[in-house]
Amino acid sequence: MPLPVRIFTATDTGSLFSGSALALVLMATTLLVLLAVSRIRTTATYR
Repeated sequence: MPLPVRIFTATDTGSLFSGSALALVLMATTLLVLLAVSRIRTTATYR
């Protein structure tokens, strides 16, 4: 099951702590992916 669906399911059933923990995981993963893509693009422009 995709992570956004897990977050919605957890918060919808009343598990707010689990939903917020999953949301933090999603935000951290998104930040890491964006930083990696930015670093790859920066490296590619110097070549």
